[in-house]
Amino acid sequence: MSGGATLTPTLAGVDAALEGWRARVAAAGRNVAELSELPEFAALKAAARVRSGAGGGGGDAGRVVATVDELWQGVLLLNAMLTRAEAARAAAGRLWMPGEIGAVVRVLEGPSIAVALGASPVLHRRLLGGATDTAVVSPGELLATMEGAFDTARTMLARIAGAAEAVGVLRAQLLAAVGGVAGELPGRAAELAVRVGARESDPVGTLDALEALRPAVDAACAGAATLRAARERLARLGVLRDGLEDAMGRAGPLVAGLVPPVPPGELAELPGWLDRLGRTLDTGRTEAFTVGLASWSLLAERGTAFWQAALDGVVGALAVREELRGRFGALQAKHRARHPGPDAALDGIAAELRAALAGASDLVAARRAMVAYEARLARPALAAGRG
Repeated sequence: MSGGATLTPTLAGVDAALEGWRARVAAAGRNVAELSELPEFAALKAAARVRSGAGGGGGDAGRVVATVDELWQGVLLLNAMLTRAEAARAAAGRLWMPGEIGAVVRVLEGPSIAVALGASPVLHRRLLGGATDTAVVSPGELLATMEGAFDTARTMLARIAGAAEAVGVLRAQLLAAVGGVAGELPGRAAELAVRVGARESDPVGTLDALEALRPAVDAACAGAATLRAARERLARLGVLRDGLEDAMGRAGPLVAGLVPPVPPGELAELPGWLDRLGRTLDTGRTEAFTVGLASWSLLAERGTAFWQAALDGVVGALAVREELRGRFGALQAKHRARHPGPDAALDGIAAELRAALAGASDLVAARRAMVAYEARLARPALAAGRG
């Protein structure tokens, strides 16, 4: 679309001007037709019609459709202007008739096209800013206004088409993220899924709404990750506690008094407390969750230190007992190979040591018996092989 040069008021000038306007109006019609036939515009128009029927606003999509409709009205107005100009030119015939030529000039260059506000609000606002109800403009003014409206509509259509593609990508990303928190935060995930799935008046509005939701989804993901890490920590604590109970069961009386027979009562509250914190976060009370989790973490840390120290003590005691058993077995086998005969004193110490290492006593008694046994073996008579 483009305007023309100033008309020369002669028959040749009028004919040239008419030919130029025919070309410009035809070009304007082709441009509007090409825009109207784009697949994205057809989809946009159908969506705008559905929203209008449902009582919704048109948004950017509605404005694009309205602008293209008005561009078609502008093409019709320009064609009507050409019809009038050609009629005036026909009246002039082949002779110099200033009156008839002046009529053609007035149609082509003067304010000869009336634009009504009700029929063309977009073009009217561009022409007169909405100050009056009607506008009488020249063909050049109307065509220039149509050019601006056409460029705006084409730009908006490209933006909407790009937004429509981006909406699909972003919505899929957000829904995947929301699905990832459903296990920890089912209520929050359900709420966000509804909001992510909502559609605004047009793709641009939907994209803006989805972008605005991103911080909320990110916060939910961060909260769920924190809650998940706390549950994993609780699970590790449970494994540690179970390991301690198993080791204590194997140690039996050997470690009596080494650790409490059951974990401290407050540590048993950790699972239920964490469940309550999860429900707090699921209702959106992030600050309360953060404060509560800090206290929970301190108690979990104390529990980890308690059970780890206890387990290390039990495992250490078991290792000592196994070491004493191995040493006693080796010494006893070596002595019997050298001295097959009985030794009442040594046999008495061995019986005491055997009983201690069987778990009937504690490590103090076992170590004392081992010292006595080794001392008896180290006596010169036994060391020299004499009874």
